Amino acid sequence: MFFGLHRSSATTVSATAPTADGRDLVRTGSAVLALLFLGAWAAEPPARRVPTAPYVYVGPEPPPLTRIASSTGVDRFVLSFLLAENGRCVPAGNGRRPVADPAITAEVTRLRARGGAVTVASGGAHGHYLEAACTTPHQLAAAYGTALTALGADTLDVDVERDVPVGRVADALALVARRYAVALVVTVPVEDTTTGLTSPSLDLLRALEERGVDVTVNAMVMNLPVRGDRLTTLLTAAERVTDQIQRFREYDDRADAYARLGITYMAGRNDTGSVTTLADAHALRSFAVAHALGFLGFRSLNRDNGDCPGLVTASSRCSGFRQQPHAFTRSLSQGPRSTHQQAGGNPS
Repeated sequence: MFFGLHRSSATTVSATAPTADGRDLVRTGSAVLALLFLGAWAAEPPARRVPTAPYVYVGPEPPPLTRIASSTGVDRFVLSFLLAENGRCVPAGNGRRPVADPAITAEVTRLRARGGAVTVASGGAHGHYLEAACTTPHQLAAAYGTALTALGADTLDVDVERDVPVGRVADALALVARRYAVALVVTVPVEDTTTGLTSPSLDLLRALEERGVDVTVNAMVMNLPVRGDRLTTLLTAAERVTDQIQRFREYDDRADAYARLGITYMAGRNDTGSVTTLADAHALRSFAVAHALGFLGFRSLNRDNGDCPGLVTASSRCSGFRQQPHAFTRSLSQGPRSTHQQAGGNPS
């Protein structure tokens, strides 16, 4: 844009005769050119922040999201996971807690009042999936919509860690995209640094692509076989998934693939025994900003504390080493801002 603008203005100025009036025209032309350049710079898209959020397992006591947002600077949280209540096509937190539970909705309302936001996530590693209990795309889309509306969420995250009916889920998400003003995320496991996303995950993503459903592909870079050091493994896995996104979406520019890539890691000790440290978390934040990723998150807020230092097995309640409370959450809000225009979702 700048080259074309400069060339056009230069042609106009150089055609001016070298007279007194011409010199005035030259000066006027130069001033106009300067103003045009200033206008062009002003029209550049504003710097954005990479969307970030910790996952939160909603248990018997609702987490104090508003207080945590105030103390960490992170004001988006992923409420997980929606499952089928008693095996029926009814969304419930972990399959038990109603999505309209006043304790949860009140906390979310307070968070939103201070400018925060929530994502609702379905699926996960355990439990009865809504995607199996709801037998038609319309039923599944309505179940998603019930949760989105009850919680005032602006993003839906479908976490697929087990087999699901691909056509049903893809059709349901196409309906959600038409009916609700929400961003869509599909969270899928990464097998290893060579394979990247599994075949079932790619099948679902291709089905969504065929239906024209725009999603952020959130890669679960956790529980991976470590090759070299832990951080190298995580970054290599992220690049491998970027390759896959670029290929199946046929992007010429790799930046477009990065903009549709999300990364979610497990804070602290993983199920496989390896440990994601705070240094790793900061490095992942830098990687996300440098490439203007579509999302960065971790699991989970519930284990973002140092209550069980030296624990050699993964726990849902602590990271397994000494750390300050919410240190991983704070890492999401630190670091330089991306200069790329926002690609999807909402900044935290």
